[in-house]
Amino acid sequence: MTKKSLLWKLIIFYIGITSAVLIFTQIYITGAIERYFIDITAEKLREHARLISHHLSTLKIPIDYQSQVVLFKKMTDARITVIAPDGRVIADTDESPEGMENHLMRPEIQDAIQTGVGRSIRHSSTVRKDMLYVAVTFGSSKESQGGILRLSMTLTVVKDTINTIGVRVALASAAGLLALFTVSVLFSRSITSGIRDIVSFSRKIASGDLKHRLIKDTEDELGMLKENLNLMASDLTEKISTINRERLRFEAVLKGMIDGLLLIDRKGIVVLANESFYRLFNISDSIEGKLFIEVLRNNDLLEILEKAYNTNEFVTSDVTLQRPVEKIVTVDAVPIYGSDNKSTGTALIIHDITKIKTLEKIRRDFVANVSHELKTPVSAIKGFTETLLGGAIENRDDALKFLKIIASHVERLSRLINDLLTLSEIESGNVHLDIKPITLREVIDPIFFLLRPMAEDKGIMMVSDIPVDLPEVLADRDYLSQMLLNLLDNAIKFTPEGGNVSVRARRVKSSELGARSKEIPELITQHSELTDFVEVSVEDTGIGISPHHIPRLGERFYRIDPSRSRELGGTGLGLAIVKHLVNLHNGSLKIESAIGKGTKVSIVLPVT
Repeated sequence: MTKKSLLWKLIIFYIGITSAVLIFTQIYITGAIERYFIDITAEKLREHARLISHHLSTLKIPIDYQSQVVLFKKMTDARITVIAPDGRVIADTDESPEGMENHLMRPEIQDAIQTGVGRSIRHSSTVRKDMLYVAVTFGSSKESQGGILRLSMTLTVVKDTINTIGVRVALASAAGLLALFTVSVLFSRSITSGIRDIVSFSRKIASGDLKHRLIKDTEDELGMLKENLNLMASDLTEKISTINRERLRFEAVLKGMIDGLLLIDRKGIVVLANESFYRLFNISDSIEGKLFIEVLRNNDLLEILEKAYNTNEFVTSDVTLQRPVEKIVTVDAVPIYGSDNKSTGTALIIHDITKIKTLEKIRRDFVANVSHELKTPVSAIKGFTETLLGGAIENRDDALKFLKIIASHVERLSRLINDLLTLSEIESGNVHLDIKPITLREVIDPIFFLLRPMAEDKGIMMVSDIPVDLPEVLADRDYLSQMLLNLLDNAIKFTPEGGNVSVRARRVKSSELGARSKEIPELITQHSELTDFVEVSVEDTGIGISPHHIPRLGERFYRIDPSRSRELGGTGLGLAIVKHLVNLHNGSLKIESAIGKGTKVSIVLPVT
């Protein structure tokens, strides 16, 4: 136990106060006793002086004072000095009068001359001790000589008596202090034990142990304090439990929010940000406690925040974010009010509407593209039909020519509708794949048989390079056939006469795929148990594609040369269908091309 503890502080306080009182008492008692003994001794000397002076007053002149004082010294045990009215020492029991100085100005002599009796205490240079002096006058007459009689006594006896009494008082004080120390320790412990229990209780409460309770062992104020602390702990436990429930509920709401939420105080410091906000802005480090302007350097967001600050009203606006990637968001700024109805900050609710805007654009483009694609064949069919109805049907040659044109446009409409239906089924999730191990040669050979006449009409050579030992791939046979058919059909259409179209397949390792493309590692992750894949490539010697077009290939109705595509009978949906089907197969699509050097489209599929 350290001296800084409450027990020692109480003990030291009690001992200090008592010691001060005892010291003061001892000083006072010692002084009082000393004065009492001096007064008694002085009174005794005064009585002796009166008796001796009366005796001296009755003697006749001449008087031998020296013999008289020597006689009385034996009776009084005091030093006796007889002084003439002019201050000369006439007789003295301890010294020779001839060698003594004049005593007229001594205090006790002056007092005796004025009042008849004088008294003083001072250090005697003659005997080198503190002395008590008492002087009285005795009268003169014709028969006797007058003068001053002085009796003195050393205070050594008084001092010794006082010291003895002081030692006894000190011993009594020490015994009292020891008793007080024992009593104060017991009393202080009775108080501090309860306080230590309270200190221990407060530490446990501070550390989170809200189940601990104090034992009320007294009915005094300390016992009442323990009872109140127990009630406080119970109330605190209930409140903390309520706060934790609310916090968990609040965190669940924040975590489940799709929109980004940011709370900013009046000083522009970020108070809270949910996970959606961090994801939306690709922020990894905590931003709480930082200035908003340091976190997001966006003028549009700052204007919305300042407007909400200045007006204390709800503000909403669409904002285009350029970083980390281009996004379109709706920002709602909502003022936050405290209990005093004063604004304490602003909440920014940020909703990512990029997909909505993109879908709206896709919808508009889709409607425009479909309308455009349908307009040409429908107009042609309508025109030639009206021509036939107008009388051209009578001319057999013209009628056959017109009917062939109508039939080609009907075929084009049929392909467009079929592709739209296929794409709609894929995107709506209504496609159910029948995944089975498939031998590629069994799929590619029928497609070659189907497309070979079209290739021969253009003088295009078709080549199939499928190894015999190639492992089977996991795919839906019909949709795999549709993917390869679309790719080979596009290759033949966009390859000039005399060119080549080839299909090649090979077995590849996952390590090789990971080094080739940014999309391939996702495929490896989906099939982490596999180390081998099959890559199927459709390659042509056609006109090629500029690199800046490649990222957009696979979008619906996207054409590099719309007029040439329509001339060749393309719908602009073939690659979009292939891309979606590849994704459904957990595969990967890669397009490599250059102007004038042909195009290579590769599909990577997992093996059995």
